[in-house]
Amino acid sequence: MKRVVIILLLALALPLLTSPAEAQGGPSEGLLDRVFTDLSTRIGKNVTWRRMDGRYLWEEVAASNDNLGCETPGAAAPGVTRAWKINIDLTGVGQYEYRATLDGSVVLFCTGTGLGISPTVTPGGAVVPSTGGGSGSLADQPPSTTATTTYASPVVGYLSDDGNVRVAQVGTTTAPTAITGDANGGTLNLYWSANVLYSNLVWSPDGTRLAFTSVSNEGRDTRVWVSTTGSAPVQVATGNYAVDLGIAWSPDGTEIAYPVATNQPANLPGDPNAQIYQMQAVSVLGGQPRVVGSIAYGVGCGGGGYSPARVRYYYASGYEGNPPGILWTNAGFVHKTNCTGRGLALTNFNGQRVWSGMYGRPALSPNGQTLVALQFTNMSPDPTGLILINVVNGQVTPLSAPLGLDQVGWSADGGTLYVSTRTLLRNVQAPANVSVFTEGVFTLTLWALPASGAATPTALYTGEGYAIVGIQASRTAAVIGFTLIESDETIVTTGKAPAPRLGFASTVPNTPGFPMFLLGAGSQMSFSAAAGFTAVPAAVIARNSDVSGTTGDNPLGLRVGGTAYVTPGGNVNVRREPAISADNVVGILRPGDVVNILNGPQVAGNLRWWQVSRVPDGLSGWVVDQYVDSSGKVETNILPR
Repeated sequence: MKRVVIILLLALALPLLTSPAEAQGGPSEGLLDRVFTDLSTRIGKNVTWRRMDGRYLWEEVAASNDNLGCETPGAAAPGVTRAWKINIDLTGVGQYEYRATLDGSVVLFCTGTGLGISPTVTPGGAVVPSTGGGSGSLADQPPSTTATTTYASPVVGYLSDDGNVRVAQVGTTTAPTAITGDANGGTLNLYWSANVLYSNLVWSPDGTRLAFTSVSNEGRDTRVWVSTTGSAPVQVATGNYAVDLGIAWSPDGTEIAYPVATNQPANLPGDPNAQIYQMQAVSVLGGQPRVVGSIAYGVGCGGGGYSPARVRYYYASGYEGNPPGILWTNAGFVHKTNCTGRGLALTNFNGQRVWSGMYGRPALSPNGQTLVALQFTNMSPDPTGLILINVVNGQVTPLSAPLGLDQVGWSADGGTLYVSTRTLLRNVQAPANVSVFTEGVFTLTLWALPASGAATPTALYTGEGYAIVGIQASRTAAVIGFTLIESDETIVTTGKAPAPRLGFASTVPNTPGFPMFLLGAGSQMSFSAAAGFTAVPAAVIARNSDVSGTTGDNPLGLRVGGTAYVTPGGNVNVRREPAISADNVVGILRPGDVVNILNGPQVAGNLRWWQVSRVPDGLSGWVVDQYVDSSGKVETNILPR
């Protein structure tokens, strides 16, 4: 009997946590993952059964030969008499057929045309199961034949406002090169509307390789990529990684480390929420990962409604302004101890904490021996001082610094510290027809001060906005880079959301031509230490077409007059009006509850609301369909039924 499953943009797991096929006795979720991962590699476009523009059909069939009915050369499953036949139809792209044993032990690509697959090429054989290590596959694209661009120093990698990773040269008119092409917006938006979320851009110590992470399928598919000069990005690791904690290069630049949750308690005194994360490392060339240690990290931060400027700030700098923070040193891993970022520790390679304290937002000196960081009290998100920390023994040296500290960085020679400050200049009052939280306009200053802290700070840049984040100095030129987050005033005056802009200032005060800003918005800027970098452009992959009512304003496809169900994530508050306050909760929806949609969507408080009525008792009110939690992950409350 033939079954048809239609996949919607941004579809999530069903309430029973099974794939659509499994719920009806079809191919397993793992088998479907293998099929779509193989297809993505063949066609040069990232597609999954959870997120695609098109459909797939499956049926159980009799295997007419030792290749499960496939006409591929060579016997792949001798003696097998029954098989899954999986046909995939990608709208406007192509059609493909796979065969698999019922237990998923053998998967074969049979035939298909579209994008990277030529109809004259003999189909490939068995699909190799994923081992969790590097695959060497290109970053969702076929080998590029487009002309490359070589950039001279200073070279930066950054996230453009469409969410793709780009490489550019500071101070030149040469256009930046997008080395990924499938994010297509949404990375800096409140709601998950991007195909892929890229993050954690970190150059190798010698500046010849740019590592970064990707997350897709609502956080289910996490990967680590490496782009080497003259080559397209290559996937070196894939699995369920905690990319919100960051990634780190080994001091010699041969490996990349990333954290993997074990879901085991760390049993640390005074930190009941801490869990153990295994640190795995993979070669820059890919291959099997190895365990290089473990760290303890506290989870459980809350979420909430934020102003548009603060949302930009969090995406550019991390929750509460604390960037993803893992540093691989010769003494062990320096890392955040909790999701707020108000806590820092050194854990050696045996998993033992050497020192810890209420510090955050650290930057490692060029010689790897000293951290500059901010000091915090236990509860306040606002830093109370600037300090230097000896990496090996944790000894702290307080420094004098301007008021309003926000972010920190080092000069290339380690002799100068850079800090940003923010001071409230004026409040912003949103008009009655603009339903968002608003915060003020701040005076923003980027300062230089000796690492000894003995001299008066020198202002390198002063302007207005919400914050300056991502401070980093070039090792090849007298330039310092940063991201300036615009204030909420842009919504009031222009109707547009605040944007992050890449800024560059000379480390020599009053230098003509500085500060300067790259055209277009961007964030997470990082300088290469190399004299040049050859960037290979990505194949641009268009955003998935709207399917069944999904749009940028309604990405989940909910509709008035339709029904929805509550996802397994937890209870959902039902409110009297579309606003969050302590006195307007009228009831609670529980996972699996079904509701009729009466009205919406309505955006208020930077959240998207729907008026619903529960079946069968009629409990009615307003609910939020999605929100961003403290780690920047999008959580979904309700989905179409």
